Amino acid sequence: MEYIWYNIHMHMSPRLCWVSGERTPEKVYITRVFCYGSWEEWKDMWRSFPESSIEDAVHSPLKGSWTPQGKAFAETLFDIPLPDNAILSYLPATNDAHRDLA
Repeated sequence: MEYIWYNIHMHMSPRLCWVSGERTPEKVYITRVFCYGSWEEWKDMWRSFPESSIEDAVHSPLKGSWTPQGKAFAETLFDIPLPDNAILSYLPATNDAHRDLA
C-alpha cells in the first residue's frame, strides 16, 4: 500500500485524527472520509488525491471498513453497489470470519 504523509500533501483534519495518522494508507484515509468526514474534509480529499485513487477506494472497497451511511453515499455518488462485506461488523469474530477476511 502507498503511504501519504498528510502533513506534507494534505491538511489533516483534527476531526479525523482519531481514525488516521501521518502514515495512514491512502485508501484507508479516503474510506474514512466517506464514512466519518465533514464537508471540509470531503473537499480537501478531492483536492488532495487523484480521482483514480478515490475511485479505487470505492470500486475495490476495504472489507469491514465502511459504515452503512458511507457505503450508501459512495454507492449513490458512483452509481455502483459495494459488496456487503465492506460494512463494519461489531459482531464477535469466529474462526470462519477470520478466514473470510484473508
